[in-house]
Amino acid sequence: MALHSPSTLKKSDQAYLSLRSSESGPPHGPVETEAFEFKGDLVTITAIAPSGTYSGYFRVDNGLQRPMTWVAAPDMSYPCVHVEDGIVFVYGSSLDHQRILMMWSTDLVNWSAPEVVFSATAGMGFYNTSIAKHTMSGTYRMVVETTDPAYPSNPFVLHLLSATNPKNWSILPPVFKNDLYVNCPMIRYVGDVLYMAFMEWTGSQHVTFIARSFDKGVTWERGLGADGQTAALVPIAGEGNNNSDMTLCEFKGQTYILYGRGDQTAWLDCVSAVWPGTMKAYFEQFFPNAPTSPAPANLIPLMTGETTSGVTITASSVHAGIFVPWYAGDRDQTTFWHCADTNAYPHWLQVGFAAPHSVTAYSIKARSGLPEQGPKNFTFQGYNGADWVSLDTQTNQSYTNGVAKTFTLSSSASYAQFRLLVSANFEGSANLSIAEIEVVGT
Repeated sequence: MALHSPSTLKKSDQAYLSLRSSESGPPHGPVETEAFEFKGDLVTITAIAPSGTYSGYFRVDNGLQRPMTWVAAPDMSYPCVHVEDGIVFVYGSSLDHQRILMMWSTDLVNWSAPEVVFSATAGMGFYNTSIAKHTMSGTYRMVVETTDPAYPSNPFVLHLLSATNPKNWSILPPVFKNDLYVNCPMIRYVGDVLYMAFMEWTGSQHVTFIARSFDKGVTWERGLGADGQTAALVPIAGEGNNNSDMTLCEFKGQTYILYGRGDQTAWLDCVSAVWPGTMKAYFEQFFPNAPTSPAPANLIPLMTGETTSGVTITASSVHAGIFVPWYAGDRDQTTFWHCADTNAYPHWLQVGFAAPHSVTAYSIKARSGLPEQGPKNFTFQGYNGADWVSLDTQTNQSYTNGVAKTFTLSSSASYAQFRLLVSANFEGSANLSIAEIEVVGT
């Protein structure tokens, strides 16, 4: 059985835009496009470039009709779009591939000047981009197709960027370092599941596949449907050897798709397709097994210093150098963090991760031999980028020597930073100490 697109996918015969177009207006050929809903309308933004330059204009269209406006973007290409609170944010890579730029609009006609939101490290280049927001935690992911000198044998390597607001991004460790599916990525969140469309050269065709991740993009599973041969987009007669650069959005209960057909060199059309169902149902058809999340576990590694494997443990104060905060994560109950007993409450112990994690519980083990110095009244909090959000509050807690006490959150919470904010210890003294803390989740 050969690879095929979903049987219910309806492709349009007529190109939306073509390199061979003779329309009036600025010289153009479609480079990348993005579809989204804005104020009840289906809108597309397409990078339109003079031949071979990959930058020039963004063309804004309402429902694939005539252009609403042409937006000058002389140093932006490979656009992706995020809509939030009535603002349309457009991101793209710079012409020299060294920066990620962002511009925004509230009416799709008047636009801000581009501003740099992230810059490449030495030797790295940026190309295709796509953005998704995890609505429950308020955090963002952007996937960027990059050239990465750390992997010289691979033409492209995907990096995820992380943010807690649309303008400030940080890079995460590379993904797909040695995998084949690294081109033309697009990401979308559906609940806690992050989905990706990616293009792969199969030996005779450029085919678009779907993958999913339950851990914010650290590990991925490829989906091929119940028959093991269903890809997102497979070229059919008249489409050349290419189905790539996919973007999609849900509009009025259907999944609307734009993609590229052609041969990746001499010609390329932007083409539309419709799948008759929600975006959630569209993605799930590629995975015949119901989504299952990994089992929750302690997310703090065996700490050997203040920072270990991208995890950092800090505190509001330290009594002395032999009572440092990271001792609360070293799996040794004979060592412990002890606050400065000259400081007034509240005291805090904080755990920071390189990326957000979905947390369901936490545990505390008090100091061996002196469990009465453990926290009595406290709040467990997550940081949303601007404020600390209270996730669980406890009072009148006491501890048994060598026994961890676990507290379960009322619902899972996804943040990159968590802290225990303590207002009193059990013995009523200034000597707060904690032997071990665990942050449990996925």
